[in-house]
Amino acid sequence: MQRLEEIEAQMAVNQNDLEAAALAYFGLKRERDIARAKALREQSGGSADSRAAAALLAIENTEMYRKFVEAEANYESLKLAQRSLADRASIGQSILRAQKAA
Repeated sequence: MQRLEEIEAQMAVNQNDLEAAALAYFGLKRERDIARAKALREQSGGSADSRAAAALLAIENTEMYRKFVEAEANYESLKLAQRSLADRASIGQSILRAQKAA
């Protein structure tokens, strides 16, 4: 039971971090999308795929894009940590139910 309480406390802490990471990620995602659209508008000739690749290359070395990639990684890792804790809590609850039934 104590372990489940520890997991719940950690999930509460992680939730705040996850919300902050989501805010940063989705804000930078919008900036990235706008920069990509502007870069794509400047591309001419070739196929749609080659223009899209050229637009990505035009923004990939910018500070904004580096921040976006970091924010995405942070957000995804926190999301994974929360899922892992939720799975562990679910397993712990199942074990407790089985012990009570026995």
